[in-house]
Amino acid sequence: MYGPQYFDYKFTYTQTFLWSDPFFRSQKGILGHLLGGWQIAPIFTARSGAPEPVYTLNSNESFGETQTGGTLDGAVLGAKFTGGNTAVYNINVPDSPTGAGINGNAANGGNNINMFSNPVAVFNQFRPCILGYDTSCGSSGQIRGLSQWNVDLNIAKDFNLFRERVAGTLSFQFVNVFNHVILRDPYLDISDPNDFGVLGSNNPNGPPGGQVNTPRQLTFSLRLRF
Repeated sequence: MYGPQYFDYKFTYTQTFLWSDPFFRSQKGILGHLLGGWQIAPIFTARSGAPEPVYTLNSNESFGETQTGGTLDGAVLGAKFTGGNTAVYNINVPDSPTGAGINGNAANGGNNINMFSNPVAVFNQFRPCILGYDTSCGSSGQIRGLSQWNVDLNIAKDFNLFRERVAGTLSFQFVNVFNHVILRDPYLDISDPNDFGVLGSNNPNGPPGGQVNTPRQLTFSLRLRF
């Protein structure tokens, strides 16, 4: 189990901003009440890809291994890794890693978005771990999944009523304000070549549809102060 673990992100980044309207702070007149008191506060987060496991044949067991359950026991790169970790569209995965598929049909696990531009070539670079021969079969993966980014946003307005005897704050909170879709990393198993590298919907550990984050959500609130 030595090697990169599931929580091993090489780079994480978070940045917050706050912009306050400086032009109508006094909020005098109709125009001042409409345009004054606004604040915009976005939160930007990003991270590099997580370790991506590539599972082996025979329920994740190494050749010659017994009574271990195959925990974090991954496939081994038998050739130089030439794949990437970005979403590539309109990629068809053949039913066979060495052929054009059964009757020419492709099995894409529900979509044609793949982490590899040539999933067949990447599939052929992996092989099962051989106990006593290989020394780096463990960890959560020796390749990396997709990087991720997201922007949340809060827009708020302070206002005064009844000659400043009543104050309030109107707030609009957006989660995933750009409605940016983050697909779950693929479920990579060399005993399941039909959807090797397919992003999102082929991962049995993921939500339906394969989207990791939530679609855009808006929460509205009004707070009054006496």
